[in-house]
Amino acid sequence: MEPNSEPAPWEQRRPAQAPMPGRPMPQQQPPMQYAPGPQYGQPGQVYGHYAQPQRPKRRIGLIIGLVVGLPFLMMVGCVGLGLAMNAMADEKPASPADMKYVLQAKDFAPYVENFTVTPGAGTATRIENIDDSWEISYEYEDDRLYLMSSFIHESNAEDAKYSYSGQQIGTSLGYAGGEVDIEEVERDDLFKWGDESKFYLLKINGQLAGNRLVARKGGNVIYIIFRGVYSNDAEWVHELLDPYLARVGTTK
Repeated sequence: MEPNSEPAPWEQRRPAQAPMPGRPMPQQQPPMQYAPGPQYGQPGQVYGHYAQPQRPKRRIGLIIGLVVGLPFLMMVGCVGLGLAMNAMADEKPASPADMKYVLQAKDFAPYVENFTVTPGAGTATRIENIDDSWEISYEYEDDRLYLMSSFIHESNAEDAKYSYSGQQIGTSLGYAGGEVDIEEVERDDLFKWGDESKFYLLKINGQLAGNRLVARKGGNVIYIIFRGVYSNDAEWVHELLDPYLARVGTTK
């Protein structure tokens, strides 16, 4: 028996039905689109949690470095400049003509009973700097009196203001490094001089022991400190200091 060449009824395709009048031909639907899955981490990573990328910190680090570093560099530069100027300064013994610029031990004799100057107990130097500023310093010490007197002549008033402040800072550092407890009591009511000045009573271990003056007039700075002799009387202080300041106050 020849095989049946006609397909079985279930294998037969249904003939395409003609569209009914008034209805459009059905359109073939495109395949369904799926959105891509969520991305985790940075591109190229499969697993992990997403983290917002951080901004470069180079600029922030630069700003912090400038804020922190510039004051330090300026301080180092100022110290280096000061050391360089000191290295190039010319220091030599003060001449007799230089001695008028400092308060000397002999100036105390009229005001201190039974006081005589000890020969060789005082030394004086002159320092000349490359910026045309100069300084005369005198130091005296015996068993009754200690005296240090300095006259600083700066090139201009602005530089003198820095020297004036520097004398204050230097004194504070000197006290901090000393072996005795020194206290200063500011008494500008006892003495004032020049464009700006400060006058102090010195107390050592709570006992009155001396006086200190730092003053500026124009481009000149005066620094005087003495111990062993002291006074809290304005008249006595003026009698001691006025003659000295009269001879140096006009220095230009």
